[in-house]
Amino acid sequence: MEELNQDGNQEPNQGQNQNSNESDWKVGITDEALRDDPSLASFKDVTSLAKSYVQNKADTSVLVNSKGLIVPGEGATDEEKNTFYNSLGRPETVDGYELPVPELPKGMEYNAERTKMFAEIAHSKGVSKDAFQAIVNAYNEDEKTRFEGYQTEQNNIREQSTVAMKKEWGANYEANLAKADAVIVPLFGEEFRQKLVDTGLNMEPAIINGLFKVSQAVGEHALKTGTPAAGGDTYTMEKLISMKMDPRYCDPGKRDPAFIKEVEAYNESYSEQLGAIS
Repeated sequence: MEELNQDGNQEPNQGQNQNSNESDWKVGITDEALRDDPSLASFKDVTSLAKSYVQNKADTSVLVNSKGLIVPGEGATDEEKNTFYNSLGRPETVDGYELPVPELPKGMEYNAERTKMFAEIAHSKGVSKDAFQAIVNAYNEDEKTRFEGYQTEQNNIREQSTVAMKKEWGANYEANLAKADAVIVPLFGEEFRQKLVDTGLNMEPAIINGLFKVSQAVGEHALKTGTPAAGGDTYTMEKLISMKMDPRYCDPGKRDPAFIKEVEAYNESYSEQLGAIS
């Protein structure tokens, strides 16, 4: 039986007040967007919301991302890390980065081993596929820009050197240049020749002139003296110079790969012969 108050009205029972408070606890939130946020639907009253807040504050080592996955903290297992990284877009394996070989300028080589090394590091650190592809693309573009700049600089040096040497040697330019080139490997070795190329010193007028003078100094001996090879042939600087002056070797627009290999083979045989007679 309901109790009456002093005015003769019925008093609401305690159970009705409790149910009303549980269903209307968000009424006090003045921000409508916040009040209607779906994440608050799981809380039945202010008390449960407060408990959740206190619990999260007490356990700050556990963070959860937008997909409900625990963000790995200190001491996280490999499985926890892999699950989290993959949820952010990291491929299951290194090969999943799917990096195509970029289009490179002529003369620039693609370093597949280096790219693979970077991919392995990125995978171990949880880098997403999109992020890693963007990084690699930017790196490749920067490398191409640097390479093209270097090529332009080398071409300028080559042109300036050519002008200077042609002015000095005149009609003998091609012959003298071939003689200077011909003595490098036989007298100083392939490593020395590569050093000249790598540093650009092979295009310096002073270096070219010096090598030409070396060819003159050994010319009499090298052109006329030699030990016959097993087949009875004698390799001479004169023949080597002639081969290197051939357009199939020295003209960039007419270079013949097969002839270039022939010249290199002759150069190697001549170097061995020169070593035998020294």
